[in-house]
Amino acid sequence: LEEEGLVNNAAVVGAQMKEGLIGLQDECDILGDVRGLGLCLGIEIVRGGGDKAPWIEGAQAITRHCRQAGLWLALEHGATGFSPNCLRIMPPLSITKDEAEAGLAILGQAIRAAQKLAR
Repeated sequence: LEEEGLVNNAAVVGAQMKEGLIGLQDECDILGDVRGLGLCLGIEIVRGGGDKAPWIEGAQAITRHCRQAGLWLALEHGATGFSPNCLRIMPPLSITKDEAEAGLAILGQAIRAAQKLAR
């Protein structure tokens, strides 16, 4: 892992991805919490408009949109159990900055589309 630079890549690209998600959070109020470290990230989908209640249908709509565009996301299974309104993002350690940007673009489109449904 160290020889191939994968540990450093995870830190650098993971920070880039998290920054992009936080930018989306500023734009779309259906993004509750953005959390994670390195390439292990999670985003919480909420109803928006000041309502922080979990929005399961929104999370499902986002995952459908992403899958149709070729990006695989999973609903989160955390230490506390299944969180159907949280999306888990765990790309391979070898992901490039360009691949991460492409994935974030697809995810951004999906989140913006879901944001319109929330209204």
